Amino acid sequence: MSEDEYLPFLSGSEKRVDFSSLPEDAVKKIDYVDVLKQLRDILLDFSRRGGEKYTKMAEEVNILIFQNL
Repeated sequence: MSEDEYLPFLSGSEKRVDFSSLPEDAVKKIDYVDVLKQLRDILLDFSRRGGEKYTKMAEEVNILIFQNL
């Protein structure tokens, strides 16, 4: 047996961080357009599973992307 067999599978918990608590130099390095593209892709994946509200949200995010190019 290996040690992996005793570890919890995909354990973890989310931690929300307030934007104002991020270091200023880290904030400057964030590629907001890339983040929006990733969000749009996630929403489109959800919409393929039958969620029309996700399609609408993806379209709204897409508008933001094009406004910031």
